[in-house]
Amino acid sequence: MSNDNHRPCFEVRDPIYGFVKLSKAEWAIVNCPSFQRLRDIRQLAMGYMVYPGANHTRFEHSIGCLHLSTLMFDALVERCSDILASEFQLSSQSNGVGRARQLLRLAALLHDVGHPPFSHSGEELLPFKEADNPDGGQYTHEDFSALIIQRTEIAKEIEHYFGPSGITVNEVVAIATDFGQIEGFKSRADHQFLHELLTGELGSDRIDYLLRDAYHSGQKSGEFDYRRLVSSVTLVPPLEEIEDVFRIGFDSGGWLVAEQMIVSRYLMYQSLYFHKTKRIYEIHMEVFMKYWVQQEGYGSTLPSELVKYLSISDSDIISGLHSASVNESHLGHEIAKRFQKRGHFRLAKEIILADNLQSGTSSDRRLPCVTRFSKLAQDVKEKFGDQAIICDAPNHSATKIFGDASKILVALDGKSRFLDDISEIVKGMSSKIWRGRIYSDSDQVSDVKQWCEDWLVQEPTTNYTQGGE
Repeated sequence: MSNDNHRPCFEVRDPIYGFVKLSKAEWAIVNCPSFQRLRDIRQLAMGYMVYPGANHTRFEHSIGCLHLSTLMFDALVERCSDILASEFQLSSQSNGVGRARQLLRLAALLHDVGHPPFSHSGEELLPFKEADNPDGGQYTHEDFSALIIQRTEIAKEIEHYFGPSGITVNEVVAIATDFGQIEGFKSRADHQFLHELLTGELGSDRIDYLLRDAYHSGQKSGEFDYRRLVSSVTLVPPLEEIEDVFRIGFDSGGWLVAEQMIVSRYLMYQSLYFHKTKRIYEIHMEVFMKYWVQQEGYGSTLPSELVKYLSISDSDIISGLHSASVNESHLGHEIAKRFQKRGHFRLAKEIILADNLQSGTSSDRRLPCVTRFSKLAQDVKEKFGDQAIICDAPNHSATKIFGDASKILVALDGKSRFLDDISEIVKGMSSKIWRGRIYSDSDQVSDVKQWCEDWLVQEPTTNYTQGGE
C-alpha cells in the first residue's frame, strides 16, 4: 500500500483534532453516496432542540474516529511493538502493522454507516430480519452497517483500492461491527484487538463521541485530556484468573486521565444524554416517525431494502414533520404541531435513586426504584389517560463497566490492576444512572405532579422491597 492511492493527500478540518488526513483510496469511500448520507444523520438526535449547537452528524464523528483510532494505534506500535508481534502477529517487517493500521482506519470510518434517521431515536423502527416473522429478531444499526459495507458501492471501492494488499470486505465488517455479523467468518486475535481499539471501553468511538458531543453542545463537563490518554495507552499483561491475552489499558501515568474520562462520561449522561427536554423530544420524534413510515407506505417499520433504507435521512423526517403540521389528515398532525410550536410535554415528576433510600438503613441500600416507578406509571396513566401521560425511565451504567471482562486495566508497579480497585472515584460511583420521569401536557402539569406526590406518600415503600432492580 505504498502507491499514490494510499498516501495522505486530502485534508478535513475538524474542530476537535485540527486537520485529519485521508488518502485518495479513503476519500473514494467518503465520496460514496452511502457514506455521504451520514452528513444528514444527527449524532445527538433531538439534542439540538435544547442545545442549539448540537447539530453535528455521524459524518464528522466517523472522520474523527478514523483519526483518533490512528493516533491510538500508532502510540501502541511505538510503545508495544514486541507484544503486537508476539501476541497478535502484527510485525512491521511483514507489513502486518501497516495492514492492520489500514484495516482499523477503514473500520473506524464505516462503523456507523448503518444508522437510521436521528441515530438511536430511529432504532425502534428498524425492520425485522424476517418481515413475516417478528420472532426472528429486529435489525440493529450494526446489522445495517455490515450490509451497507458488503452490498453497496463501498464494497467495490474496498476491493478496488485495498483488495490487492489482501484486505477483505469481511475483515472490515468484523472490526467495524462484531464477528457475529458474518456467517462462517472466523475472526483472529488481531481482528479482536482492532475491534477493541475501536469499540471497547477505551475505544476511539467512545472517546470521540464524548469529546464531540461536549464541544458541540457546549457542555464543558464532557471534556477531558485525550492527548494524555493517547500518550498513556498501552498493552497490559493479562490477569490469569480472567483471560490469557493482553488487553488495551493505561500505564501508571494514565490513571488520572482514565478517571477524568469516566467522570466526564457520567456528567454527560446527567447533563446531556438524559436531559429532560431532550428525552421528551426524542420520545415525541419516535412517535411521529411511527406515523411517518405508515403515511409513506412502509408499514410499521423502516424499509429493509438497502436502496430504500439509504434514501431516508433526517431531512426526510423533518420535511414530513413540516408537512404534517399543516395537514390535519396526516396521522402525525397533532404530534407535529408540538415541534412547530415547541409544545412538548413538560416534566411533572421525577424520581432518582437518591429519592428511594429506605429510612433506617445504610445509605447505600436502595429500594427497587424500577418496580415502584412501573406501578406509579401504570396508575398515573389510568388516572389521566394513556394519551395525556408519557412515562420515561432512562437507565444506563454510570461507568459502563459490566464485569471483569470490560474493566479498565492499569499497569502499576509491574502489575495489572483494575482501575475501579485503585481509584476512589470510580470505586465510589453508582453502578447505574437511572431516572423515573412522568411527563404531561403543560396545562395539567400541576395536577399530575400533585397526584404523583400524593401517590408516593400513600404507597408505603415497603411494598416494593421485593423483585428489586
